[in-house]
Amino acid sequence: MTTTKELNNLIAKAEKMGADITVVWNEEDGRKLHESVAVKGLKGCGPFPMSPIAAAERLRELTA
Repeated sequence: MTTTKELNNLIAKAEKMGADITVVWNEEDGRKLHESVAVKGLKGCGPFPMSPIAAAERLRELTA
């Protein structure tokens, strides 16, 4: 499980490590939610789009 805030923090950490991240957003009921996350340039992750949950799980491992 993840939250938008946690995933944004993980994305920021990965970007500081040199990753190039593309996020597709979905606006639903006035909320902005991650639809997919693609990570490039971070060894062991990507480059194909992942669901937000899969991205959070992988980024937790690689940014710890």
